[in-house]
Amino acid sequence: MLTNDPKQRPLYSGFEALGTRIVGAFISVLITMILAKKYAVGAYVGEGMRNPAMWGAASKIICLLILLLTVLAMAGIWQKDNSRYYGRTAAQRIKMRDYLDIVAHNRPIQMLIVSAATDKLGVMLSNGLLVYVCSNLLMNTALEGKYTIVSLVPVMVAAFIGVGIARKKGLKRNFITGTLGSMVMLVVLLVVKPSAEKPWIWLTLLLVQNCVYCLSSSSVIPMLADCTDYGTYRSGRFVPGMIGTIFSFVDKLLSSLSNLIIGLALTIAGVGDTVIPPNHAMGAKFDTVILLCFCGIPILGHIASLIAMKFYELDDKRMEEIQAALQSRV
Repeated sequence: MLTNDPKQRPLYSGFEALGTRIVGAFISVLITMILAKKYAVGAYVGEGMRNPAMWGAASKIICLLILLLTVLAMAGIWQKDNSRYYGRTAAQRIKMRDYLDIVAHNRPIQMLIVSAATDKLGVMLSNGLLVYVCSNLLMNTALEGKYTIVSLVPVMVAAFIGVGIARKKGLKRNFITGTLGSMVMLVVLLVVKPSAEKPWIWLTLLLVQNCVYCLSSSSVIPMLADCTDYGTYRSGRFVPGMIGTIFSFVDKLLSSLSNLIIGLALTIAGVGDTVIPPNHAMGAKFDTVILLCFCGIPILGHIASLIAMKFYELDDKRMEEIQAALQSRV
C-alpha cells in the first residue's frame, strides 16, 4: 500500500522474505542446535528437546524477539503512516456493511484469500512436521537447524528472482509459476521419500521445492495491494486497512488449523498420546502419515490456488488499466 508503482511493489516481498527467512533460521538453530544441547541434562541426557525447561527458555526468547520486531516495524512505518501520503480519497466513515460489500463484490481478494490461505496452511503444516521428518525419518534432529542455515542463501536468491519476474511479467504470472513448480517438487518428494542413510538427497529436493515456492509466496503481499487498488477502482473507497484485515483474518483462521491437523496426523499414526523420542524410528505407519501430510496437503493447497487464479483478473495488463483510471481521478 506504500506505493502504486508496479515495479516497486514486488520489492517489498523480497525484503519481507529475507527478514522472515533469517528469523525462521535463527529460531530453528536456537531450538535444535543450541537449547537442545544445553538442556540435555539430568533425566534428559541426550534428549534436550524433551525437556520442558528448554521450551520454556525458547518461548521467552521468541517472545522478546517478537517484541523487538514489533517495535522495529512501528519505527519503520511511523513517518510514512501519514494522511498526506494516502492521496486517493478523503477521510471516510467506514461501517460494518462495508466489510460485507468487499467480501461479496471484490472477486480478486476472494480468490487471493483462497490461494494464499490454502498455500500457507500447507507451508505451516510442513514447517511443523519438519522436526519429525528430521528426527524420526532422517534420524537426526540437528538436521533441521543445519538445513535452515544451508537453505538461507538459495531461498533468498530465489525470492529476488521472483521479484524480478514479477516486475517484468506481473504478480499473477509469478504466483502461478511458483505454485506449479512447488507442486511438481512436492510430488517428487512424495515419491522419493526420505532416507536416513542419504538424508541430503531428500533435503536437497526439499530445498529446490522451497526455492520455487518462494516465487509464488513473494507475490502475495503486493497482490493484496493490487486488490486494494481494484477495490478503489470499483467502489471509489480506498480502504487498505479493511482489505488487509479481511485477508489476515481468514488467512490466520485457516493457517491455524495446521496444529490441529498435526495432532490428528499423530493420532492416526498411533502416537497421539505418547512423547515421541528424538532420533528414533517410529515405524512405517508413522512415516507414511507424516510424509502424506508433509507433501499431500500442500499439494491440495496448490491445486486450490491454481483454480482460484483462474478467476483472479488482476494480471499486469489489467493493473495498468486500473492504475491509469485511478490516476485520472486524482
